[in-house]
Amino acid sequence: MEEERSRRLMLRLMALADKLEQRDMQVIAQLSQQACELKRSAQAVASGGEQFARTALDAMRGEAGNVVQRAMRQAVEQCTHSLTESAAHVSRTAHEVGASTEQLRRQRGLWLWAAPLALIVGALLAAGGSGYLVWKNAAELRRASFGLDILQATRSGALTRCGDALCARVGAKPARYGRNGEYVLLAK
Repeated sequence: MEEERSRRLMLRLMALADKLEQRDMQVIAQLSQQACELKRSAQAVASGGEQFARTALDAMRGEAGNVVQRAMRQAVEQCTHSLTESAAHVSRTAHEVGASTEQLRRQRGLWLWAAPLALIVGALLAAGGSGYLVWKNAAELRRASFGLDILQATRSGALTRCGDALCARVGAKPARYGRNGEYVLLAK
């Protein structure tokens, strides 16, 4: 009965571990995909900002005066700086997402080792408990068997009371038992 419970518990724990692994794999795949998309976006923003700055400067050189050109250059530099910071931030975020993905993979690996180990420990504890109960019940059976032997000897008359003492019928030539023959076997 304990084995059946242990077996059911092990099956449930294995199913839970499998579901956790599937969920982890889905999360890892999504995080990896999002990290790639973030990197691509950061690269596109950075290259688009530089191209915009070059195009704007080229247009201003040909058509505007020095004052307008300085003001535009300053605005473009600020935009370029902001775009560069944004690209760096997106790149850092992508790196953090990648690190989180790696951490999830490590945790999943830990669960893949911990869950079966917990199942094995649980099974060993259940087997040990069952073994203890069998050993304890076997000792009780031996004691009960000895009591039954005494009861049978009393019923057959081989063991009786002689006043305040206990008497045993051993027969005319009693058989001896023990290393030195210190025991006499009762007649059946």
